[in-house]
Amino acid sequence: MSYTIKLKSGFFKTLKYTMMVEDDQLILRPDLAEGVDLIAINNEDVLELGIIRYPNGRREFEIITTGGYYFGCISPAVDLEVLVGVLKKSFGRRFSIE
Repeated sequence: MSYTIKLKSGFFKTLKYTMMVEDDQLILRPDLAEGVDLIAINNEDVLELGIIRYPNGRREFEIITTGGYYFGCISPAVDLEVLVGVLKKSFGRRFSIE
């Protein structure tokens, strides 16, 4: 399945991406952004993955890996319960939600 996100790419800049959770990889594919590379993260390289829910409905995510840090927002159109189930299954105790 794929999920629409906005990945922080600069101090005041975000880019629209599609997040896909595969068996052995977490893939972040840029939507219509030329010159921006696809990000493929091997599951074993993920140290922590979390989702933060705010009272105003905003939903953010952070991914901490052995090689970097990724932060952004999850689209309101994404069914959060489905995404949480997929992430729990793929990342187990490395996944958290607040």
